[in-house]
Amino acid sequence: MNRLKLDLGEGDFGVPAGGRRIECRVLGSEDDQAPVGADEDASAVDNLCNSQAAGGEGDGEQSEGSPAGSGGVGRTEAQNTLARLELAAKQRAKGERAILAAGESGSVTGHGSMCTLSGMAKRASGSSVEMSGLPLGAGSRIVVLTGKEHFLRSGYTDQLRGMLETEQGGPVEVFRFEGESASAADVLDECRSFGLMAAHKMVVVDEADRLLNEHTRPLFERYAGQPSEMATLVLRGEKWNKGKLDKLVEKVGTIVKCDALSPERAMAWTAGRARKRHEAVMEPRASQLLVERVGPDLGRLSSEIDKLASAAAVDGTDPITITVEHVREFVGLSREEQVWSIQEVLLSGRADAAIALLHELIDISRVSEVLIRFAYVDLAKKLHGYARGLASGVSPQQLNKSLKLWGSSASAIARAAQTASPDALGKLFDEAVASDFRGKTGQGDAILALEVLSIRFAQVLRPAR
Repeated sequence: MNRLKLDLGEGDFGVPAGGRRIECRVLGSEDDQAPVGADEDASAVDNLCNSQAAGGEGDGEQSEGSPAGSGGVGRTEAQNTLARLELAAKQRAKGERAILAAGESGSVTGHGSMCTLSGMAKRASGSSVEMSGLPLGAGSRIVVLTGKEHFLRSGYTDQLRGMLETEQGGPVEVFRFEGESASAADVLDECRSFGLMAAHKMVVVDEADRLLNEHTRPLFERYAGQPSEMATLVLRGEKWNKGKLDKLVEKVGTIVKCDALSPERAMAWTAGRARKRHEAVMEPRASQLLVERVGPDLGRLSSEIDKLASAAAVDGTDPITITVEHVREFVGLSREEQVWSIQEVLLSGRADAAIALLHELIDISRVSEVLIRFAYVDLAKKLHGYARGLASGVSPQQLNKSLKLWGSSASAIARAAQTASPDALGKLFDEAVASDFRGKTGQGDAILALEVLSIRFAQVLRPAR
């Protein structure tokens, strides 16, 4: 089996504005190695690792033995599967167009049915895209897009549609279903029926996990055994229950995990996004603050970067530079996000400042007391866990990973945890949990309890000032 290697330049780990070239080499025998140039598609998605984009230059050429007609009429299941594998092998041998958008320099290797961003996976956990089954392309009859990152799921869908239109030489009909309300019969009938406006159709099911249950799953398993060649079924959703269907899908299609990015990887993504989409420079501290305020959600980050780039352009700098001041001015905290700012004040050991912010959140921002209590408990838990870990010889890096700490909050918690004993922090954690329980069961004055807890934090963490 050949091994595909893509050497990448700097790029945008997102949907690029287009135009970058990458070099592709198929590594087999020395005679087989030949460079191929590929223009990056404008709809390419962050972290897309696509070893082969079916359809090549869009000539609509059909490979020898490629099954035709609904379900490969006149062919056995084994013949249909063999034809798809032969098509994928021919595409690899030609070194067809590869589409990849990366947030930083790295290399991509594809071997067999798995594909990962190896150069980036080493730098941030959860940063690699994992695909199983056939290479994502026009030859995939069933595609499963699963994971919490909606931006990636939508991007892969657009990417696949573009591949299908290139392969078909024209538009592809798209039919959409909601997993919660659709029936398996309607979805599968749509896959098997002839299209009225186009030769090929793409059937998209959102929240597919709600459609696939113990009663309907056997229907999709039978369909996966002999899928229609006139349709591509796309099953999308945050959740996906593994089972027999996975193995069947991998024979005729692709399963792609669209997991959320780590905060560190999201920071790198924002810089690439600003550069590729707006030709703007984003200061590292600005990227960090943006992710702190918005989170690693790529859709929200993309929207905020568009706004920040427009604001920074007014300054007239060349190149456009997005600074920390821009983020502070134009990216506000939501009501829920504001509550986490109290943790920073609690870590300062100042009871007066903590109580003042507490009343501001409750009286002005109208933040729920339940959410505020959770912030107190969460901070006490992290402080106690960090202190216990250090006392047990666990490294700070491992503690940050286990407790999901990063950025300025990680260093602040580390400093505070080292100024109080694990026992004292354990007692503070117990008090926070007890206060939360009393608040949930209506025992005593909820606001007074939070004020008292603010004082207890200051008493324990005062040396951290």
